[in-house]
Amino acid sequence: MDFRKTRLHSVSGDLAGLPPPTRPEVVVVGRSNVGKSSLVNALGDNRTLARISSMPGKTRLVLLFDVDGAFFLVDLPGYGYARVAKDQKKKFSALVEGYLHATRDLRLAVHIVDIRHAPSDEDQLMRGWLLARGLPTVTVLTKSDKLGRLEVQERVRAIRADLKMADDETAVVFSAENRTGVDELRAILEKGTRLPPT
Repeated sequence: MDFRKTRLHSVSGDLAGLPPPTRPEVVVVGRSNVGKSSLVNALGDNRTLARISSMPGKTRLVLLFDVDGAFFLVDLPGYGYARVAKDQKKKFSALVEGYLHATRDLRLAVHIVDIRHAPSDEDQLMRGWLLARGLPTVTVLTKSDKLGRLEVQERVRAIRADLKMADDETAVVFSAENRTGVDELRAILEKGTRLPPT
């Protein structure tokens, strides 16, 4: 599978506008400004693949990326940004929860958490949704280039404890800047899309 052959397939502001589920899907979820667009760009080795907004919470759409014709990488709107109006927060929440419970060929979730901070209440809520859905999930700890090696190790242990992750659950240390974890995550996605749908 060639992740460099990743292209934007479609954009939608609601579930009704999504294309039919014609292939496996991997959903990417996380707080606003946690680095979702940078992660997508790093996976596709294309800095302009996903627009990186300078204002967290600005991207309010579902983006579907075609990964080498093998699966869709689905980028959901970020959650938890304080300056977004309450009605917009409700819309985001309904969109995210609606997608996670929709009848689609969903194989894997990529839950992104900023390694520098403890998981937020919204991060915990998202993890609860993913567990309740029974969806295989990989936790990706972004912005690791901002910390030293020992700090990274300490933060991984702390976040695993905060999220009550089992020993066999995967946490990928990731940086779009120095490409830490890119190959590891690509391998996980390629394997995950071969799992049966949940």
